[in-house]
Amino acid sequence: MSNIEYEAKIYDVDPADIAGKLAKLDAKEVGSYNFRRYVFDTIPAKPDRWVRLRSDGKQATLTVKEITADTIDGTHEWEVEVSDMETTLEILAKIGIKPRGYQENKRQEYDLELLLQAARLAPSSYGMEQWNIILAQDAKLRAQLKKASSIVNGSRFDASHILVFTAKTASGFDKHMTHMLRDVKGANVVTAAAMKAGWKHWAKTDFKVYDTPDGLHQWAARQAYIALGFVMLAAAERGIDSCAIEGFSIDKVVAVLESFKLINRDNDLPVVMLALGYRADGSTHPRSRREMDEIVTWY
Repeated sequence: MSNIEYEAKIYDVDPADIAGKLAKLDAKEVGSYNFRRYVFDTIPAKPDRWVRLRSDGKQATLTVKEITADTIDGTHEWEVEVSDMETTLEILAKIGIKPRGYQENKRQEYDLELLLQAARLAPSSYGMEQWNIILAQDAKLRAQLKKASSIVNGSRFDASHILVFTAKTASGFDKHMTHMLRDVKGANVVTAAAMKAGWKHWAKTDFKVYDTPDGLHQWAARQAYIALGFVMLAAAERGIDSCAIEGFSIDKVVAVLESFKLINRDNDLPVVMLALGYRADGSTHPRSRREMDEIVTWY
């Protein structure tokens, strides 16, 4: 089964200028790596189909790419991971497939620490920080998250950073609250017990979220969305594009995250993802919003 590739080319990029802009954003360089790629003709050769062998220094893949239409979604690809790039190159040569092109370039990766700090400093109900963030940079993890999402969100997983926000379940929150009161806030036993009792009364009586497991999880999810909003506002203020993603199967994403040992579904569940980066052409989409007097009631 093929995947549809959404691809855009950015012209006139000045690496030094981009590095300077990232520095102004308090971005931290976390490493650089060499991209190596060989391109081969298929047998028989076709102008709209080719084979690519590529490595980023960490992972090597063998891909067949085919252009079926001159549109943004007109390129299809079939890709598998290979364990050894040099051996794969030799195998291809043995069966008569020799490269017609080779390219090598260096890429630098930045960690947007400032945006993560915006999430960390976001307020939450009772100050309990009932959420976590998974920074999904691993290529295999991204590919599986993409498969677990709706096709309209496929291109968003090509963004420079993907954040997965998780929120505590009812059972997970009980342990988390103990940790927050004891280890983060430094409350003694008496103070912690009083705070737990006060919160429990509020959760049962005022907001009525305590007696249903899903109610507690949805309450925790709302706190995650506050952190999400802080990240998106911080990104917008610095000219970084962002897109919140809810178009995914929670069950499938849970399975993916558990397979990578990133969550335990008894304690945490994914609630929203966020793509961060820069749009290719600087364009903006048409925007429609209700009038202010329809949204706000003054009394």
